[in-house]
Amino acid sequence: MTQSLLTLSDFGVFYHNNQIVKGVSCTVNKGELVALLGANGSGKTTLMKGICALAKTSGTCEVQGQAVSSLTPRQRAQKIAYIPQRSGITFSVSVLDTVLMGYNSVLPTLASPNAEQRICAQNMLAEVGMAHRGDDDFLTLSEGQKQLVILARALVQQAQLLLFDEPDSALDFNNKRLVLKKIADILKTQQKSGILCLHDANFALKYCSRLLILKDGLLVADVSPKLDAHSTLEKALRLVYNGVMLAQHGENYIMMEDDDAAEY
Repeated sequence: MTQSLLTLSDFGVFYHNNQIVKGVSCTVNKGELVALLGANGSGKTTLMKGICALAKTSGTCEVQGQAVSSLTPRQRAQKIAYIPQRSGITFSVSVLDTVLMGYNSVLPTLASPNAEQRICAQNMLAEVGMAHRGDDDFLTLSEGQKQLVILARALVQQAQLLLFDEPDSALDFNNKRLVLKKIADILKTQQKSGILCLHDANFALKYCSRLLILKDGLLVADVSPKLDAHSTLEKALRLVYNGVMLAQHGENYIMMEDDDAAEY
């Protein structure tokens, strides 16, 4: 039996009193990795900020049956981990201490992580392949390595829902594959749920079980590469990607340019 972790019902999000996201209704189940796709300005980041209660909202947003708007910031952090495009860390701090920041939502004010929590943080660094960099300065890492460390920080936070806002935006192709595969593998192993805001639909098709497609702030498609027909997937992608076709190789799909697609 599938268990709904996130439920949105007629959910709207505002930016400077302008409604950007309108009437979104969907669920994300436990263990799912869902891609959020759409053109620039479609409302992807705004929707994520609304789910985290970082923006004014309307309608209903529930995580594990609780309204997010009713939770304190610390309570929200125990349920939702938000991973922005950039870490925001501009000061020298060790990689291990960066991961230990994930405990801020559960530690009393001015308290330090205990020995058990430090061991857990080290284990999470090992999980993402960064155990050997624990003593290094976070600022000396490559962008791909920084994303892996921030993933480890989100994991020690113990939140069940992880929101990634374009985690691949500053990465080259190989690092994109590394980071996205690591996210997919870890969330599957730990039975956590994730929403990935992505620009590249091909990565979404490969690593995500569902695609949520936004256009002008509206949820215009909710499809599954594993369950929906080829024609259904292609039609959904064409709602926001002009002139494309969907090619199939084995069980995988690849979105490609199609000069004739505009005629459909």
